[in-house]
Amino acid sequence: MARVKGSTLVGRTLKNEGVRAVFTLCGGLLAAIYDTCVDEGIELVDMRHEQAVANAATGYALAAGEPGVAAEAAGRILATPI
Repeated sequence: MARVKGSTLVGRTLKNEGVRAVFTLCGGLLAAIYDTCVDEGIELVDMRHEQAVANAATGYALAAGEPGVAAEAAGRILATPI
C-alpha cells in the first residue's frame, strides 16, 4: 500500500470539492499544504491578518458561488459554505 502524506490528502480534497482559491495567513505548519495546493492548481492568496483571511474567504464564497477557504498559521482550515 502506498503512503500518502496528510498534506497531500488536504490539497486533493480541496480540489475535489471545487476549491479554486485558498485565502491564507502564511505559517510553517501550512507549508506542505501550500505545495500540494500549487500542484493541484489552487491559487493561494496570502494576507496579513486572521480576520482579513476569514472575511476574504466569506466574501469570495458569496460573490463567486464557490467554496471559500481560509487557512491560518496555526494550522486551522475553515471552509465557508456556499
